[in-house]
Amino acid sequence: MSETASFFEFVILGTVAVVVLVALRSVLGRKTGNEEERAQTIHRRSDSAAARGTLSPAPVADAPAASERSSIEDFAEPGSDLARGLALLETEDRRFDVATFLAGARGAYEMIVCAFADDDKKALKPLLTPEVFASFSSVIDARKERGEKVETTFIGLSEAKLTEASLTGRIAEVTVRFVSELISLTKNSEGAVIEGDPSQVYKVTDIWTFTRDIKSNDPNWKLSATASG
Repeated sequence: MSETASFFEFVILGTVAVVVLVALRSVLGRKTGNEEERAQTIHRRSDSAAARGTLSPAPVADAPAASERSSIEDFAEPGSDLARGLALLETEDRRFDVATFLAGARGAYEMIVCAFADDDKKALKPLLTPEVFASFSSVIDARKERGEKVETTFIGLSEAKLTEASLTGRIAEVTVRFVSELISLTKNSEGAVIEGDPSQVYKVTDIWTFTRDIKSNDPNWKLSATASG
């Protein structure tokens, strides 16, 4: 498989119509290489991830006091655009704390990847904007029509790094670069593996943007855009 194949292409490569792949091209992460065989020590965690609920990096209640907030300098170079964006979010949204947001984003990443693999639209819908949900749904529907099933083992995140933060009016956007490790297989209607290898761990890079209306009573951030790393 090409080193530049994206994660979602990896899941469905060779089975999804070209038009679907082109439509999703702007929202997919890239596989950057193979890791050592560690299948015997890996446990599939999609069920537990999906059960944790929606992404809420900035909870409604118990917002941290200014003195308790994490230091922006721990996450962004002083004077950088990222640091200024994070500072603006902290100023305008008392619920926002950088470390809390990043922890929530890490959890949401696993939930979304696993829910997508499980064809779980119910788990995906509250985590995605309508546009992203429609894109993911189209792939799930096409997969179901062919009788295919994806099995994903999420191993873990080796990196979750903030790259951008902005506030336009009342709409906040924060972008995170994720580097994850996973195993993913696609099986046909007869249960035969048609893509993937259960003994290979793949490193995947995704750049995801989460958005939230800071004036809304809804504390949840939603995935609004994804791109390859």
